[in-house]
Amino acid sequence: MDSVLRYVFLLLAMTSFYMMYISLFNNGFFNLLSHQLATRALPGESDIALLSEYTGLKAFDGILESIVIFFWPISQGHHVGLSLTGLSFSGGMVGIWMIVVVHICRIRSFTRGMVITLIVGIAQQAVGPGIVIPCYFALTSRARPPNKNLHLTGTYSTSNHGLVVSMIMSYIFPLVIMSLPAPAMISPHSKQQVIAAWQGWPVYFVIIMTTHHLFINRGHRKEASARRQVLSVYHFGFACSCLCHMAWLSAFVASKIQSLSQSSNFWYLCPYGVAFPLLNQPAQRLGALEAGLFTFLQWDYCVAAAATMVWSTDRYIQECHRAELEIDKFRLILRLLGWILIDGPSATAVRLIWESEGPSYLQNPN
Repeated sequence: MDSVLRYVFLLLAMTSFYMMYISLFNNGFFNLLSHQLATRALPGESDIALLSEYTGLKAFDGILESIVIFFWPISQGHHVGLSLTGLSFSGGMVGIWMIVVVHICRIRSFTRGMVITLIVGIAQQAVGPGIVIPCYFALTSRARPPNKNLHLTGTYSTSNHGLVVSMIMSYIFPLVIMSLPAPAMISPHSKQQVIAAWQGWPVYFVIIMTTHHLFINRGHRKEASARRQVLSVYHFGFACSCLCHMAWLSAFVASKIQSLSQSSNFWYLCPYGVAFPLLNQPAQRLGALEAGLFTFLQWDYCVAAAATMVWSTDRYIQECHRAELEIDKFRLILRLLGWILIDGPSATAVRLIWESEGPSYLQNPN
């Protein structure tokens, strides 16, 4: 079964790579990105100049310029569907990242766990979680911690507060600032700098985790049971993923109400491609560059979420078998479909993981 899963994860990674890079390259998306970079202006903002210096390193600044152009339409809010897709992506990644970090801390010592966390985080920022997350699960598909040892080597040392605080400070807080509209609430100059600085969030995450481990948490490592700490981390990831998915789902329903009733109350939603990922193309009012970003984000998030769901479902089934519990596959499929619709794919993966952790749940799955 592990070998089959490994091939599934690798297939997902290759699919993501093809759709995010090869297909978009053939469709001219990266040429559009290069052309926009050559204009030295931000997308949709002909009067706002693109910053040319962020770190003082010319090669690195060139990469950051492309990244700022990439993230500007998503964070600025001109295109509602694109921004909502970015919101769903960002919130969903919190749940996925919590699952990955907890798994890393569970099977490694704190130092090695932080090194691996840093490598995985930088890799996913460089090429996208849609490629890196399936590859990570493919490489670690055999590394399952024993059910009897529920505490995490890394998380036990840093507590749930270390993981949650690190995620809030390194990822969520800069993301909120980055999403403020310019120039209404933040200057375009500052917004570009925040977008560039946010790209290093995996580094900030590891630094905050290490600081918490070394200086803050030494005096109260046993303040909560290990299992409760793990569940707190999962609940945090679930809440972030679910809330962002519900925001997107509400906008989707509103846009469909508008299209059916021809009401003018939701006119601002319908033209911007608020659609189920992968099924619909962005609407006609999206520019070519924004349409490419829409497609890139959809494949990046959906493949990462699908890989995490496959891994979580396999983990859940393995734990049920270990507890000698029978699984009603038809009922499980129906529950998964309902959770995916209401909670979102990332939150569904987190829900499966936390339910597989509790012996009390395994003894009474109803």
